[in-house]
Amino acid sequence: MPTLTGPLRSRMLITPKEYPPLINFSCGKERLEEHEVNTQVHRICAGIAQAGWIAVVLEKPSEKDSTGHPRLIGVCCVTNSVLPGVPGVEEGSEGGYIGAFGTDLRYRKHVLEDGHTRPGNMLMQEALKAIQAMFGGPPMVYVFAKVKRSNSASKRLHDEHGFDDTGNQQGEHLLFRPPELDPTLTREPTWSA
Repeated sequence: MPTLTGPLRSRMLITPKEYPPLINFSCGKERLEEHEVNTQVHRICAGIAQAGWIAVVLEKPSEKDSTGHPRLIGVCCVTNSVLPGVPGVEEGSEGGYIGAFGTDLRYRKHVLEDGHTRPGNMLMQEALKAIQAMFGGPPMVYVFAKVKRSNSASKRLHDEHGFDDTGNQQGEHLLFRPPELDPTLTREPTWSA
Protein backbone atom coordinates (compact mmCIF):
# COMPACT_ATOMS: atom_id res chain seq x y z
CA MET A 1 0.00 0.00 0.00
CA PRO A 2 1.27 3.50 -0.78
CA THR A 3 2.17 5.64 2.24
CA LEU A 4 0.59 9.04 2.76
CA THR A 5 3.55 11.05 4.10
CA GLY A 6 3.60 14.29 6.00
CA PRO A 7 1.24 15.62 8.64
CA LEU A 8 -2.51 15.54 8.16
CA ARG A 9 -5.04 17.72 9.91
CA SER A 10 -8.76 17.58 10.46
CA ARG A 11 -11.19 20.46 10.61
CA MET A 12 -14.86 20.75 11.43
CA LEU A 13 -16.64 23.00 8.93
CA ILE A 14 -19.79 24.59 10.31
CA THR A 15 -20.40 26.26 6.94
CA PRO A 16 -19.16 23.67 4.44
CA LYS A 17 -20.58 25.73 1.57
CA GLU A 18 -17.58 28.05 1.96
CA TYR A 19 -15.03 25.26 1.40
CA PRO A 20 -14.25 24.96 -2.35
CA PRO A 21 -12.35 21.61 -2.24
CA LEU A 22 -15.67 19.82 -1.60
CA ILE A 23 -16.77 20.71 -5.14
CA ASN A 24 -14.16 18.38 -6.64
CA PHE A 25 -14.46 15.61 -4.06
CA SER A 26 -14.98 12.10 -5.43
CA CYS A 27 -14.73 8.80 -3.60
CA GLY A 28 -15.41 6.95 -6.87
CA LYS A 29 -18.08 6.65 -9.54
CA GLU A 30 -18.54 2.94 -10.09
CA ARG A 31 -20.78 1.91 -7.18
CA LEU A 32 -24.12 3.22 -5.94
CA GLU A 33 -22.75 4.03 -2.48
CA GLU A 34 -19.92 6.10 -4.02
CA HIS A 35 -22.45 8.08 -6.05
CA GLU A 36 -24.59 8.65 -2.94
CA VAL A 37 -21.63 9.93 -0.89
CA ASN A 38 -20.48 12.23 -3.70
CA THR A 39 -24.03 13.57 -4.12
CA GLN A 40 -24.45 14.25 -0.39
CA VAL A 41 -21.07 16.02 -0.18
CA HIS A 42 -21.88 18.13 -3.25
CA ARG A 43 -25.36 19.01 -1.92
CA ILE A 44 -23.83 20.18 1.35
CA CYS A 45 -21.19 22.15 -0.54
CA ALA A 46 -23.88 23.79 -2.69
CA GLY A 47 -25.93 24.67 0.39
CA ILE A 48 -28.97 22.69 -0.80
CA ALA A 49 -28.89 19.95 1.84
CA GLN A 50 -30.99 20.28 4.96
CA ALA A 51 -29.63 22.71 7.52
CA GLY A 52 -27.51 21.38 10.36
CA TRP A 53 -24.95 19.33 8.44
CA ILE A 54 -21.33 19.71 9.45
CA ALA A 55 -18.45 18.47 7.33
CA VAL A 56 -15.40 17.03 9.06
CA VAL A 57 -12.52 17.11 6.59
CA LEU A 58 -9.11 15.49 6.60
CA GLU A 59 -6.49 17.53 4.75
CA LYS A 60 -2.83 17.39 3.80
CA PRO A 61 -1.63 20.98 4.43
CA SER A 62 1.72 20.48 2.68
CA GLU A 63 -0.01 20.00 -0.70
CA LYS A 64 -2.41 22.41 -2.39
CA ASP A 65 -5.25 21.60 -4.78
CA SER A 66 -6.40 23.60 -7.81
CA THR A 67 -8.28 26.05 -5.54
CA GLY A 68 -5.13 26.78 -3.48
CA HIS A 69 -6.51 24.95 -0.44
CA PRO A 70 -4.85 22.03 1.34
CA ARG A 71 -5.36 18.72 -0.48
CA LEU A 72 -8.64 17.09 0.67
CA ILE A 73 -8.07 13.47 1.75
CA GLY A 74 -11.57 12.64 3.01
CA VAL A 75 -14.84 14.02 4.32
CA CYS A 76 -17.47 12.90 6.81
CA CYS A 77 -20.86 14.65 6.94
CA VAL A 78 -22.53 14.56 10.36
CA THR A 79 -25.63 15.99 11.98
CA ASN A 80 -27.82 15.41 15.00
CA SER A 81 -30.81 13.10 14.70
CA VAL A 82 -33.05 10.82 16.72
CA LEU A 83 -32.92 7.05 16.52
CA PRO A 84 -36.04 5.60 18.18
CA GLY A 85 -35.74 2.81 20.71
CA VAL A 86 -32.13 3.22 21.82
CA PRO A 87 -31.60 1.04 24.91
CA GLY A 88 -30.67 3.04 28.00
CA VAL A 89 -31.38 6.40 26.33
CA GLU A 90 -34.45 8.53 27.00
CA GLU A 91 -36.89 8.22 24.08
CA GLY A 92 -36.52 11.17 21.70
CA SER A 93 -32.95 11.99 22.76
CA GLU A 94 -30.73 13.10 19.91
CA GLY A 95 -27.54 11.39 18.91
CA GLY A 96 -25.05 11.81 16.11
CA TYR A 97 -25.82 10.66 12.59
CA ILE A 98 -23.16 10.00 9.96
CA GLY A 99 -24.84 10.70 6.64
CA ALA A 100 -21.87 10.43 4.32
CA PHE A 101 -18.31 9.21 4.69
CA GLY A 102 -15.66 8.95 2.02
CA THR A 103 -11.97 8.95 1.31
CA ASP A 104 -10.99 10.64 -1.94
CA LEU A 105 -10.44 7.99 -4.60
CA ARG A 106 -6.76 8.85 -5.05
CA TYR A 107 -6.06 8.05 -1.33
CA ARG A 108 -8.30 5.02 -0.87
CA LYS A 109 -5.52 2.39 -0.83
CA HIS A 110 -3.07 4.49 1.24
CA VAL A 111 -1.85 4.10 4.81
CA LEU A 112 -0.37 6.71 7.11
CA GLU A 113 3.31 6.80 8.03
CA ASP A 114 2.80 4.27 10.84
CA GLY A 115 2.30 1.68 8.08
CA HIS A 116 -1.15 0.42 9.10
CA THR A 117 -3.58 3.28 9.87
CA ARG A 118 -5.77 4.14 6.89
CA PRO A 119 -6.85 7.76 6.28
CA GLY A 120 -10.46 6.67 6.83
CA ASN A 121 -9.62 5.47 10.36
CA MET A 122 -8.13 8.85 11.23
CA LEU A 123 -11.12 10.64 9.71
CA MET A 124 -13.60 8.46 11.64
CA GLN A 125 -11.90 9.27 14.96
CA GLU A 126 -11.96 12.98 14.13
CA ALA A 127 -15.62 12.79 13.10
CA LEU A 128 -16.54 11.07 16.37
CA LYS A 129 -14.64 13.76 18.31
CA ALA A 130 -16.58 16.40 16.36
CA ILE A 131 -19.89 14.74 17.24
CA GLN A 132 -18.88 14.67 20.90
CA ALA A 133 -18.06 18.40 20.70
CA MET A 134 -21.41 19.14 18.94
CA PHE A 135 -23.20 17.75 21.99
CA GLY A 136 -20.98 19.49 24.56
CA GLY A 137 -19.48 16.21 25.75
CA PRO A 138 -17.95 14.21 27.19
CA PRO A 139 -19.72 11.94 27.73
CA MET A 140 -20.12 10.74 24.17
CA VAL A 141 -23.62 10.40 22.71
CA TYR A 142 -24.85 7.46 20.67
CA VAL A 143 -24.04 7.57 16.96
CA PHE A 144 -25.65 5.78 14.05
CA ALA A 145 -25.17 5.37 10.32
CA LYS A 146 -26.79 3.54 7.44
CA VAL A 147 -24.51 1.58 5.12
CA LYS A 148 -25.39 -0.27 1.92
CA ARG A 149 -25.25 -4.05 2.20
CA SER A 150 -22.60 -4.18 -0.56
CA ASN A 151 -20.28 -1.62 1.07
CA SER A 152 -17.94 -3.99 2.89
CA ALA A 153 -15.18 -1.35 3.38
CA SER A 154 -17.53 1.03 5.19
CA LYS A 155 -19.01 -1.75 7.32
CA ARG A 156 -15.50 -2.80 8.35
CA LEU A 157 -14.50 0.78 9.18
CA HIS A 158 -17.56 1.33 11.36
CA ASP A 159 -17.01 -2.06 13.04
CA GLU A 160 -13.40 -1.09 13.86
CA HIS A 161 -14.70 2.04 15.60
CA GLY A 162 -17.23 0.38 17.89
CA PHE A 163 -20.37 0.32 15.74
CA ASP A 164 -22.58 -2.75 15.90
CA ASP A 165 -24.79 -3.97 13.08
CA THR A 166 -28.42 -3.89 14.22
CA GLY A 167 -29.72 -5.48 11.03
CA ASN A 168 -30.60 -4.91 7.44
CA GLN A 169 -33.42 -2.44 6.83
CA GLN A 170 -34.53 -1.86 3.23
CA GLY A 171 -31.16 -2.77 1.75
CA GLU A 172 -29.07 -0.86 4.28
CA HIS A 173 -27.40 -1.92 7.49
CA LEU A 174 -28.29 0.24 10.48
CA LEU A 175 -25.04 0.62 12.41
CA PHE A 176 -25.13 1.76 16.03
CA ARG A 177 -22.39 2.97 18.36
CA PRO A 178 -23.48 3.00 22.01
CA PRO A 179 -23.20 6.17 24.10
CA GLU A 180 -20.24 6.81 26.37
CA LEU A 181 -17.68 5.02 24.16
CA ASP A 182 -14.49 7.05 23.81
CA PRO A 183 -14.27 8.62 20.32
CA THR A 184 -10.77 7.16 19.90
CA LEU A 185 -11.84 3.57 20.68
CA THR A 186 -10.88 1.04 18.03
CA ARG A 187 -11.20 -2.72 17.98
CA GLU A 188 -10.57 -5.68 15.73
CA PRO A 189 -13.56 -6.20 13.40
CA THR A 190 -16.18 -8.50 14.92
CA TRP A 191 -19.34 -8.72 12.80
CA SER A 192 -17.90 -7.40 9.51
CA ALA A 193 -15.00 -9.86 9.30
